[in-house]
Amino acid sequence: MVALDPFPASVVVMTTTPTDRLLTASLVVAPLIYPAADSTYAARGWDDATAGVMHVLGAIGYGLVVLRIATRLPRESRLKAALVLVGLIGMAGNVAYGFDTIHMSLGDTQLVDQPGAANLIKPIGLFFPLSLALVAAAAQAGAANAGRQVSCWRPSSCGRSRTSATSPSPRSRPTSPSSWPSAASRGSTSPASRWRMSKHGEIDRHSLVDARRSGSG
Repeated sequence: MVALDPFPASVVVMTTTPTDRLLTASLVVAPLIYPAADSTYAARGWDDATAGVMHVLGAIGYGLVVLRIATRLPRESRLKAALVLVGLIGMAGNVAYGFDTIHMSLGDTQLVDQPGAANLIKPIGLFFPLSLALVAAAAQAGAANAGRQVSCWRPSSCGRSRTSATSPSPRSRPTSPSSWPSAASRGSTSPASRWRMSKHGEIDRHSLVDARRSGSG
């Protein structure tokens, strides 16, 4: 798996691990389980045990989806920290509603109708839709970042600015014999060691200048 780097001179090679493959698989599995649970709820009612089981599995799957999206964000991203926090709390609330359905199928009272500590299911359940909103924001931020990385591969983009910053300009090179370094400063005493420079600053390898001729000129 190859990922683009902001600088065109380098390519980052990323190896997948079992954890990466697990989180990536959740992007396919979770969206398939949740519609099945919703369809079962619609067909059999809110107290169906099978729907409750699929609800729990789908909630766990979406928890893994949140983690998959979070791993694609930069380490210093605050959105990444918020996504992990909200996603895990939302998964806990979503799983709780699934088990609440299973309790109802066994004849127990629905937790949202119970007083006291049972009310905890209400606020943490709201974190699940909030986590989906943060996933959408993270996906949008990731797409914008990928667009900037791809644009850096164009010659007219940041690749040219990086090259020009490190490469000397041809105008900065000596273009006249008077500006050439002497043979002694180059560590050579041979007159034939001088190369003629073209007006663009490039070495003309087909002609040598005799030291006596350049000195008389």
